[in-house]
Amino acid sequence: MKNTLLIILSLFSLLVFAQDQEIDAIIKREMKERKIPGLGISVVRNGKMVLSKSYGTANIQDSIPVTAHSVFAINSITKVFTATGIMKLAEEGKLILSDPVSKYLDFFPSNWDSSVTINHLLTHTSGLPDMLKLLDQNTGSVGSLKNEEGIWQKLISQPMDFKPGDAFSYNQTNAYLLGKLIDKFSGKPFAVYFEEHQFKPAGMRNTVFGDSRDVIQNFAPTYFWRKNIDGRMLENPVLIHNYYEFPYFRRTAAGLNSTAEDMAGWIIALQNEKLLTRSSLEKMWSPIVFNNGKKTPWSPGLGMNKF
Repeated sequence: MKNTLLIILSLFSLLVFAQDQEIDAIIKREMKERKIPGLGISVVRNGKMVLSKSYGTANIQDSIPVTAHSVFAINSITKVFTATGIMKLAEEGKLILSDPVSKYLDFFPSNWDSSVTINHLLTHTSGLPDMLKLLDQNTGSVGSLKNEEGIWQKLISQPMDFKPGDAFSYNQTNAYLLGKLIDKFSGKPFAVYFEEHQFKPAGMRNTVFGDSRDVIQNFAPTYFWRKNIDGRMLENPVLIHNYYEFPYFRRTAAGLNSTAEDMAGWIIALQNEKLLTRSSLEKMWSPIVFNNGKKTPWSPGLGMNKF
């Protein structure tokens, strides 16, 4: 269990309308029950940040408290930034969400179903084999394979899991391919594109890509409790560092680090149409349909809910 968390709360009326003492009581209760040493909270309501508070310890070993500048790993929330990047390119007419991915990426393998669309990637209904199942959870490698090309060749040897549009399956390969689309149609590495079209317009001064290998200013590491270390069962669980690597090519799936206030600024920028038009936002918030006509559980915003 991760023990240092970044909590982003939007339209969370329980906190918005509670008094300071009530808010503190709620948070401290949850921290105690969930064994969370430190966290940051920002609440957005009607396009404004109405609450920003910090609690507990960001860095346990050095007793550094959480502040408004504490930077937390946001892991798969990164995918929503990736979806926003894709929606921006679609808004500019550089790609069409209903088009097959193979139309745009010439390295899309012939043994995969060529009907996989960008919408399928965005809603995790592609049926593509999941890159994460091949990777070591810490190093991001496949056995001795540590480079992108080697991992890609291993991945494309895997069969499809199901026909595109038939089912939902959360999948890291989807975000990987979306990153390739951003690289191609923005004409820039996705990290640069995110910086120019999301971080700067939203005033996100403390948001960066990185993992456990990177030196990140004001970083609040994550921790978790372990009952088994080096194959040895422990009588009592111990708190250890959560070490993780996100190779560059996987960082459109889970590679961003941010503060609660930066994330609040990003939500506000979305609401105020600084990042996308209202039409694009509505598309992000609206699910597509499976082949059987039923709505998908996730929208093209990779799970984004309407604010």
